[in-house]
This record gives sequence, C-alpha cells and structure tokens, in this order.
Amino acid sequence: MGDVRVGSLGFQPVDTGAAKRHLRVDADDTTQDSVIETYVAAALEHAEEATKRALAEQTRRLTLGAFPTDREGNDAPIVIPRPPLRSITSITYRDADGATQTLSPSSYVVDTSAFPGRVFLAPDASWPDTQANHPAAVTVDYLCGPELLDDVPARAVAAILLTVGDLYENREAQIVGTIVAENPTVTRLLSTLRLVEAY
Repeated sequence: MGDVRVGSLGFQPVDTGAAKRHLRVDADDTTQDSVIETYVAAALEHAEEATKRALAEQTRRLTLGAFPTDREGNDAPIVIPRPPLRSITSITYRDADGATQTLSPSSYVVDTSAFPGRVFLAPDASWPDTQANHPAAVTVDYLCGPELLDDVPARAVAAILLTVGDLYENREAQIVGTIVAENPTVTRLLSTLRLVEAY
C-alpha cells in the first residue's frame, strides 16, 4: 500500500504571515521569508506525520494491491488513511488483463463523516477483479484536509508554530556542543491527536 501527496497544498493552517507574527518578525521584513517558509513546511510535515492527519488541504493518491476483503474473503470498504476525507476524485484499477479501468461513482458510497473516511460498495455492487500480483492494481485519488482554520485543532496549530519557533531560534543541529532535543510540549500536543491506524 502507498499513500502520497499529489500536487501542491491548498489551504494551510499556518502561513508565512502567521509564522512571522509568532516569531515577532516585522511584517515588512521580507529578507527572511524564504527560510521561514521552509520552516513552516517542515513543521507542517512533522505534525502530519506525527498525527497521521491531513492538516492542510491536499490531494493524495492511495495505491493498493487489490480491492480490500475481510477475513472471510468478502468485499470490504476501502479505508482512506489521511483524514479528514473531503471527497473521492476517482478510483481506477487494472483489470484481470492489465487494462486500466475507472470505477463508476454509482458503484460506491463515500463516508466522509467517518474518521478515517471510508468507501463502501453500493447495494448489490461488488469490487471488480484486478490484475494479480500488481502492487498498485487499485488507485484512489482523494481530497482531504481542512477548508478553514476553524477545522484545524488548535493543538496542531500551536505545535506547528512552536516547531517553527524552535527551528528559527536553533538554526544548527548543535549549539555549544549540545544536540537540541525535540520540544516536549510539541510532542504532547501532537500525541493527543495521533490517529490509530485502522487496517
């Protein structure tokens, strides 16, 4: 199974302006914008990996070796790994002959209220057969992440800002021979948001 971001981010919970206010950098001072943007991107990546959530609006691509089944071999829902799920863009698959096919949206139902989101088969539908022994026989493109700042947990925003502050103040891996430890407050904030994988 693979799950990667496709394309650039949309809405982000912390932008350069918010980071500069947190760092007490004058809004008119653009000389440090590039490095601050890098720190914001790194802090966001860290927060997303720590929580297994999409904290910025993004399109992702999930690849599976086959459509899921339960322990008895019956068709099972597709679990979308990065919540919150907003919508499914497309589901494509390699059929038994290796040709790429697009699954009709009428054959599945998307549950965006679940956390993580899920894709269920429509009544009387079944997952099609796929090419055997292919690591990416099924591809699901989906939109996830928040639309507004109010959709982002305040703990996540605080953790991102604190991480940006640490990176800004400690620009080297070592200071006076001491390795900078991870901020324990950031760890606590993000640990309470970590999603337990449901696979």
